[in-house]
Amino acid sequence: MGGGGSNSSPTVVFPVGPATVQSVFQGAKSLDLSSKKIKDTVITRAQAATSLLASDFLVFGDPDSPARGTSTCFQTTCSFWFDVNNVLKTTASNFGSDPRVQYRPVAVHRNVSLARGNQTGDSSGSVNFVAGYGGWLEHSGFLIEVYDVKSDVEGFQSATGFTASSLGKAANSNPDANGTWNGVMVGADVGNEPTRGHVIQGDASLSFDISKATVDIDFTNIHDLDAGMRRDDIAWNGISVTNGGFDDAGIEGKFYGSGHKEVGGVFERDKIIGAFGATRQ
Repeated sequence: MGGGGSNSSPTVVFPVGPATVQSVFQGAKSLDLSSKKIKDTVITRAQAATSLLASDFLVFGDPDSPARGTSTCFQTTCSFWFDVNNVLKTTASNFGSDPRVQYRPVAVHRNVSLARGNQTGDSSGSVNFVAGYGGWLEHSGFLIEVYDVKSDVEGFQSATGFTASSLGKAANSNPDANGTWNGVMVGADVGNEPTRGHVIQGDASLSFDISKATVDIDFTNIHDLDAGMRRDDIAWNGISVTNGGFDDAGIEGKFYGSGHKEVGGVFERDKIIGAFGATRQ
């Protein structure tokens, strides 16, 4: 596929580690799991999922004009449409299945287990996973991913692609009472260099108003973990919820699990592509 431009794009590897998260996010705890245990958990969440959401897929070859693969999802399959002849697809069953990916535990924050994955070994094909960072709950999971994208444009070597995903057992109905859900958001900076590819993390909170069938969503305590600096809070208010899902103004999400125990989704805003997950309080 083509990303435009004529220069190679540097590979991004998410370096986030336990010490960074625990020092920035008060109350974060260590996560003592092996790579295999994390992989097994990812596969279990993916195999149980009945819904997959994905952000658009942004590919940076030309630094001033990224290619955008517009995301469309149905049940557990998402397609990224660059044009009618250039479509990428992913399914929930793909998550955790690549034997080249090694996982490292990061932390437990606000009852969300967080880990990162990096590919080891040789890559093949035109779109190859490089690194990911995300979290999981009992019925759902969410993550950001970076890919190395080979181009068929003459003189062009490769580009870097970013996307975010949320998967889980969809409730397919609205909560039956007012409620609040607290958790974590993660993201990748998709703005200009030199911060592009930096890991973004913050606290996620969502409240549901049954009388209006709407949700308010707040991302607070947001940090660029690579640069060690704060980012502005992000908020959405009064988003309509239908059949347990919402989609408006750069954010899409679903309620997951029995009793609408969890909620998660993907977003793109303020030069961040990201995902979030939260548990009912």
